[in-house]
Amino acid sequence: MKNIKKLFVVLMALLCLVMPISADEISNSENSYDTFVKSTNEPMMPLERNNLTLSSLNFDARKIWVDQVTKINEETYNQKIESIEENENYYIFSFAENKELVNKTATINGENYVNVQIDKILYLKPESRLMDSYNSSINRVAAGSTKIVEYYAWSDGYLKYKDRSGILKSIADLAIGYVPTKSKLVSWVLGQAFGYLYDTFKDSTYVKAETYNKYYFRNKVGCVYHNVSGWVPTAQVGERRSFGWSWGSYKNKDGEPMILEKGPVKNANYSKNPTNYDSREKKPHYDDNAWIMNKAKEAQSTGGYWDCFGIAYTPAN
Repeated sequence: MKNIKKLFVVLMALLCLVMPISADEISNSENSYDTFVKSTNEPMMPLERNNLTLSSLNFDARKIWVDQVTKINEETYNQKIESIEENENYYIFSFAENKELVNKTATINGENYVNVQIDKILYLKPESRLMDSYNSSINRVAAGSTKIVEYYAWSDGYLKYKDRSGILKSIADLAIGYVPTKSKLVSWVLGQAFGYLYDTFKDSTYVKAETYNKYYFRNKVGCVYHNVSGWVPTAQVGERRSFGWSWGSYKNKDGEPMILEKGPVKNANYSKNPTNYDSREKKPHYDDNAWIMNKAKEAQSTGGYWDCFGIAYTPAN
């Protein structure tokens, strides 16, 4: 009977991988989600001899495990692992960017994303005490049955965010959304878009201010190990970083709409993990890896957990 229940849980976890969800959904979901992260069959990390916490790569079983993990993940995601780090809680496998994937477009529920790639995978060490706050009596082997995969993508270009239009004198001092967490005055947006030309406009000029955003998405996926199906992704939590852009147009004295003008563009200082964004939003628990891994275990019986801003995507095989 126990084997039948276990098989049912595994089948439910697998089914959640093929159930689509809107890429622009903001609220979380307890019953369906889709993810770029695939199920993989690398073994669980072997329990460390004498429960040492650091420098365990001198343990032969761990060396063999690292080689297996590297080979399977490189083949699965078509990316090379460029470094492996170890700390008190994790083995961290960091991936090099695959240049062939940089301009590849993925369309998810009508939204386009580019450069969908894995950044790193964190395997929880079975000797780690990170999860003890959720279950202090957890078996050490069971403690090593979770991992977190971090992946990212960019929106395919700039997307319109907000706009305001009207007589300049009436709207110049009104606020307009610039990025999701910030607003600017219409006069500021138009000044960015038109530069010195903005100072020549009369108060009666009909103008239109528009803001556009490009987005960097980053998601963390909690995965749980099953003896039958390997590592199954069951919980996903995300963040979004935004880069704003100012646009503007106006009508001349004859009422003719004049060519759209655009403000200066801010490009990311590091496309894999930019820090010079205009806005950053995180879903609840995004920075709490222990919570995500515990949720991954809980979500095995609920069909998956998804709380992200975008890139819920499974590539075609």
